[in-house]
Parts: sequence; C-alpha cells; structure tokens
Amino acid sequence: GLGRSRGLGEWYKRQVGLGPIQVEWTACHEDVGPTGFVDMMVEGPMKHWRHTHRFVSTGENSTRVEDHIEYAHPSGAAGLKTRLLFGAPALRVLFAHRKRATKRVCER
Repeated sequence: GLGRSRGLGEWYKRQVGLGPIQVEWTACHEDVGPTGFVDMMVEGPMKHWRHTHRFVSTGENSTRVEDHIEYAHPSGAAGLKTRLLFGAPALRVLFAHRKRATKRVCER
C-alpha cells in the first residue's frame, strides 16, 4: 500500500516484485517538499534507481502526480532478474496499480 509518510533522509525497507518473486529494497526520501519528493534506492536489486514524484496543481481541487524514473540494471544473471521484475512492461503494470491506489486514498 501507500503506507505512512516518511521524512527527508529516512530509510525504509520493503519487499517489491512481481507476484511471488519478491526482493528486498531499501530506499530513502530526498528533496521532500510541497511539490514532491525523490525515492533513492540505497540497497536493492538495481544498479541505480531514482524515482521523482512531482505534484502539479491542475485546478483548485485537483492535482496530477508525475513520475520520472532513472534506473539501470546490473549486469549478468542479476540483470536478467531485474529486467523481468522491473522492465518496462512490469513498470507499466506497477504504475497503473499505484495510480488507482493513490486516487482511492486521495478521494477519501
């Protein structure tokens, strides 16, 4: 789920993946402010992961969430696994789910 809000520099661990294939992911928040924040992977399966969340006002009572991800896969067998779990098709599914979950939470 979306979980609780985390502060600047706070590290958190979670299991992420696709279905039964899960990996441990440690990240921290940077650049936390009213217009968004950045998730940086500290430890995990990817060679590099930086996920920027930006909140853009689209009206008096509406906001659009924009996501920008910079990432790199490791080489070798580890890279094959991350390409399956975090390749473009899997990320499209993940962000479609997150979009629905975010909308549900915000409409409460």
